[in-house]
Amino acid sequence: MYRNTISIPMETQKNIRHIVILVSPYSTLLDMCGPMDVFQKAIENMDKTGQPVNFTYQLHVVSTNRIKTIPMSAGLSIHSEGSYKKISYPIDALIVAGRSPRKEYLPEVALLNWLKEQAGKVRRICSVCAGAFVLADAGILCNKKQLRIGCFANIWHKPIRI
Repeated sequence: MYRNTISIPMETQKNIRHIVILVSPYSTLLDMCGPMDVFQKAIENMDKTGQPVNFTYQLHVVSTNRIKTIPMSAGLSIHSEGSYKKISYPIDALIVAGRSPRKEYLPEVALLNWLKEQAGKVRRICSVCAGAFVLADAGILCNKKQLRIGCFANIWHKPIRI
């Protein structure tokens, strides 16, 4: 299970901002690891801002289904905290990692409903690459600005209006 390795000072333990990266089977490692690296660097450098910071981030990797060990597209597997259904902490930022194009791993209705519910609760919700399709399927991207998805350029040749 991934937990960031930076110890959390006692005075900020009550001010933890939970960053959740939602990963589906056969996603790409980069779609998960990129956001993790960014937030880990933020955690490591918070004391260097020159401004008082009264919170810290805690990173969580959760699965879109029941399995804790998630097979990734590169042939490696990652060990997550478990299903998104088991989250018991307030989410500050929810990041949907790009999903697999495999039909058997399309998002379930329960996941889409949960995402729609979370969109009204979390401070930030976003996606990496094809994770935008999951947010669109959940109806979260309705009436938003144009979107260009580079890794799926063969599907759409110009921006789509959603």
